[in-house]
Amino acid sequence: EADVYGTSLLLADTDGDQMPDAWEVANGLDARTANADGDADSDGLVNLQELLHGTDPQQADPDGDGLNDGAEVLTYGTNPWDADSDDDGLNDQAEVLVHGTDPWMADTDEDQLPDLWEVNTGLDPLSATGGNGFTGDPDGDTLNNGREFELGTQPLLADTDGDGLPDPEELAQATDPLNADTDFDGLPDGWEVAHQFQPLSGMGTDLDLRCWLRFDEGAGTVLSNSAPTAFLAGIPSATGTVWTNGVS
Repeated sequence: EADVYGTSLLLADTDGDQMPDAWEVANGLDARTANADGDADSDGLVNLQELLHGTDPQQADPDGDGLNDGAEVLTYGTNPWDADSDDDGLNDQAEVLVHGTDPWMADTDEDQLPDLWEVNTGLDPLSATGGNGFTGDPDGDTLNNGREFELGTQPLLADTDGDGLPDPEELAQATDPLNADTDFDGLPDGWEVAHQFQPLSGMGTDLDLRCWLRFDEGAGTVLSNSAPTAFLAGIPSATGTVWTNGVS
């Protein structure tokens, strides 16, 4: 106190500004000058308010959410040290300035659909009725929004993965509405169903397959693979054979 800061050895608040010397020193303020009404970081909170709210008088927006401390504390009541006060995936600035949602509620309209999911899928996070509510079905695919949220599908797209097979039909076929080619055989689920093929016949599911020999040539009529060379085969009626992704 005596040799470094010039503060009083007998007073915890040398300048009598209601801010302890130790706090002022720790936060880069002059403990010998009454500056309670100063605003070093121009965030709308004077130094004494920064002390009372536990904020940093030298940083206007310590949580980096785009709202300065004054706005968070005095206007919106959000946490100036947490960019996402309700931990819902939308930062506080986006909630209060862009979407108008409640920064302290992960589901502002209380429709059991989180704000983040509604925003990302194009629903209104402020409406719990009609097409925006839990039982709404804006894409008309017979799956309501609650079910779409559960499945991870898009409430505004009847065919989330764009494979030509509507989401409800995918469920009926036991295919994945988030994967255009559930069995990873290079053929879209919708195309397979339309042409009466089995969309679950590839390598994506366990169908009690005993052996799978991958054709590695990419050309010609003799088929070898990554298994031992004893497993060789030829393509009968090779005319018109087309190689696709290394498989004939």
